[in-house]
This record gives sequence, C-alpha cells and structure tokens, in this order.
Amino acid sequence: MDTNDHVIQSPWKEYELTPRESEIANLLCQGMTVHNISSALYIAVTTTYKHIAHIYEKVGVSSQQELLVKMLNKKAM
Repeated sequence: MDTNDHVIQSPWKEYELTPRESEIANLLCQGMTVHNISSALYIAVTTTYKHIAHIYEKVGVSSQQELLVKMLNKKAM
C-alpha cells in the first residue's frame, strides 16, 4: 500500500468508504466544489453526486459542513 493511500483512507476507515469515496470526502473537506472534484478526478458531475450521497449515508451526515465537523473531530482524537 502506498503511503498516500493510507493517509487518504485513515480518517474514514471506520465508515468503510471505498478508496474513491475517501478521496472525494477529503476533497469536500478541503472545500472543493462538486464541479471542481469532477474535473480533477475526470468523472461526471452526476457520478460525483452519487459518491457524495454514498459518503453521507455511510458517515451519517447530510451536508458538507457536517462531514467536515466529523473529520475534524476524528483528527482531534
């Protein structure tokens, strides 16, 4: 496993996010928009929204702000 893969996955490991979902969750927490994420990852906007829906469901949040709060709380522990 590459060191960067471990860093991307670690805050979300307990939620069993896929590697792509972890990548998108991290980008969301960095403040990227859906359109910017789609462009950066070379995926359709609708695909990005679908990943975000899965992330929110697995993490138990309903907004980007809630996702960020969860991530910050994980890093603070």
